[in-house]
Amino acid sequence: MKTKIFKFFMVFAATSTLVLTSCKDDDGAGPTCSDGIQNGTETGIDCGGTCGNVCEAEPTCTDGIMNGDETGVDCGGSCDPCSESVNLTSESPITEDMTLDPNNTYTLDGQVSIESGATLTIPAGTIITAAAATGDETETYIVVQKGGKIDIQGTSSEPVIMTSNNETPGDWGGLVIAGDATTTKGVDATAE
Repeated sequence: MKTKIFKFFMVFAATSTLVLTSCKDDDGAGPTCSDGIQNGTETGIDCGGTCGNVCEAEPTCTDGIMNGDETGVDCGGSCDPCSESVNLTSESPITEDMTLDPNNTYTLDGQVSIESGATLTIPAGTIITAAAATGDETETYIVVQKGGKIDIQGTSSEPVIMTSNNETPGDWGGLVIAGDATTTKGVDATAE
């Protein structure tokens, strides 16, 4: 009897070992297009290959879209820093030497005056946009007063751009350089 029990136990142990070692933990359905990982023929996570759906393009710093970790369109986050927006207004005449930063965006609002003794330096690549008001477009301009100076350093490869928010010819007053004429100072001075 002991021999029978021993033989039965040995057969049971051998069968159990055979069954347990032949089982694997990969009995799942395999890669799917909804498992949250890139596997099988997928070209991205759960997209491309046999999934049939096209993978979205990875965000870049040159795609013209604010995406990824950008804080502005194609700037900030892991991209280059965003430019600072600076307003040049009639309330703040330029009375001492000033150099603009070509990495910033400049907006003209009203008459910006470069006073006698001051020099405004505009480096290559700088963009200045006039906030032209509809109706009296000549009210937004840069004027270099007698004794004032402007140094515009644009090149053919990095021009200085002076434009308006409307980009329509004649919708802002442009650049006025005053000389010794009587109409450049006083009550009868106007921009045209």
